[in-house]
Amino acid sequence: MMPAGTYPSLDTLGTCAGRSSDLRPKPSPCEILFGALCRFLLLALLVTFSTGAFSAVSSASQPRHVTLIVCPGLTYDTLYAHFSTRDLPFDMAEGLLSPGNARKPDPVANLYATLYAGDTANTKNPNRTLLMRLITAADPPGRVMVVPSATVDEAGLIARSGMQQGDLVILCGLPPVNPRTHEWNRLPVALIGDNSHYWGHKTLTSDTTQTAGLVALRDIAPTALSYAGIAIPGTMSGHVIAGELSPDSNDSLLYGMDRLAHLNQLVLLPSMWAWGGISLVALLTSLWSLSKGITLRPALQRYLLRVMAGTPLALMLAAIPVPANAWSYGLTILGVALLLGAIPRMDALMTLTAAAIAVDGLTGSPMVSRSALSGYWISGIRFYGIGNEYMGILLGGALVSAYAAAKRWPEGIRSPKGAALLGLWFALVLFVLSYPAFGAKAGGAVTAMAAFAPAWFALVRGQRIDWRICAMSAVAGFALVFVWAALASLTGGRSTHIQAAAAHASHGDIGYIWHIAVRKAKMAFLTATVPGVIATYIGLVPVWFLWRKTALKDRVREFLSTDPALAAVMRAAAAGSIAALLFNDSGFVPFVLIFAALCWTLLHEMLGRADQRGHLNP
Repeated sequence: MMPAGTYPSLDTLGTCAGRSSDLRPKPSPCEILFGALCRFLLLALLVTFSTGAFSAVSSASQPRHVTLIVCPGLTYDTLYAHFSTRDLPFDMAEGLLSPGNARKPDPVANLYATLYAGDTANTKNPNRTLLMRLITAADPPGRVMVVPSATVDEAGLIARSGMQQGDLVILCGLPPVNPRTHEWNRLPVALIGDNSHYWGHKTLTSDTTQTAGLVALRDIAPTALSYAGIAIPGTMSGHVIAGELSPDSNDSLLYGMDRLAHLNQLVLLPSMWAWGGISLVALLTSLWSLSKGITLRPALQRYLLRVMAGTPLALMLAAIPVPANAWSYGLTILGVALLLGAIPRMDALMTLTAAAIAVDGLTGSPMVSRSALSGYWISGIRFYGIGNEYMGILLGGALVSAYAAAKRWPEGIRSPKGAALLGLWFALVLFVLSYPAFGAKAGGAVTAMAAFAPAWFALVRGQRIDWRICAMSAVAGFALVFVWAALASLTGGRSTHIQAAAAHASHGDIGYIWHIAVRKAKMAFLTATVPGVIATYIGLVPVWFLWRKTALKDRVREFLSTDPALAAVMRAAAAGSIAALLFNDSGFVPFVLIFAALCWTLLHEMLGRADQRGHLNP
């Protein structure tokens, strides 16, 4: 066993390696929807569990020898600083490696635990050497050699020797620890090659990240096992690494990713604290004005609200060119947010933001993944698709756009054409969030359906939103998850957790889905206790005081009574927020952001009326 925080010497090698009668009352829309959902869910379940496409994780058909070399401190900069010609001394595919969250008290020991477990591991159990146990138990032994710690020079010599012998060589870097924060702020390097030249001039990718040039630390173990012909256990959440040709050269692709990942780590906390602080000031100032029934520069207050609402889009746009440094990056984010705040209508700004996120999702989420608000690449929270942060903004923005349409064309939204267009807009957002090719986000499917179905029924049919339609909408979201899993299985698309659970259950492993659920529950708890979230709790105290102790509640109710469309989408947003909290890991984030989008809109509309009439009464 390796003591926490220590590295074995180079000589320490692990070897082996889913026709009623006319006399009966006509069913309500809710009853029709519920019946269709039940049939839909039953069909999806039958397809999901009857198809033969759910097979166990396959190993390489031709077992081969594998040399796995771990090189602490190997990053993009140190790799090419060592090889001054900027050419590797051996023909290997290159990629960057997401190490995951740095966990105290010993993040380095956790790196090794994650590497050897093929899954995110806990520092309390740093010697979880599942990989080594599987290698030792292999028959015949000797197919995998592990070098736990090597310098760049040593790694080069061992890699050349292994490739000359015909081995698959995996060179895995580990990131240096930031001495101030004890976390990672760089992406290490991963290299894979053999003597066939198959891997040359390619970039690494895996189904974990689904991002060219990026793989995860937990992908290393299943990759070594697969090529050695050793069965991959269900507890390993990583995927086998592959090489693919990239339209960009490795230099430009990896340099941009490495630099942007580092800068995102530098600007993330300052920009989030600034955004949260200014948002709280704008929110409290607006609420105080409304509670007192006075006008306090409503035009300026409305502008600040639009700047806050435009910040997520500004974070996406500012990262399109790779910033020169952290200061220029921060100033670019601020400048773009100030420009977006100049858009005079909140509903237009929120619709623009939602449309940008949706279109970005359809193209692989290149802007969302680069945004500092996402911060995916180093931590590995979510590598691809739309994560919880932008999911909250997207759902809130989609609801605000529905409100804008209902307010400006109240009769048109109730027409068949208007109802169909609204349904298509909601369906597009739902598709981008939940379809496996774009994100496979099961919690996003449930959350979106729980928000959109009540909003559609309220705006189009004038139906009151109650707990029954909210519950049936959530059930519809779950049904959709099974449908996507069945379609992905039949078409050979990207796998989902439902597919993986079915595959493992068919081989007697029923603990996979429990393993996933426990991990997500832990993530939700950790997210709910980080300093930024705790600061949000504290910031809500004066909001609660103004709501309970002043005339604010009555003024909001009076205003909403004159604007039934806004009242309807706010109820739908409340349903979606609760679903986000219940069915998503880190659910507090979309819970806040979905409702924040509607609160920004509500305050903006109320202050707009005050700006026009000179008073705050409806």
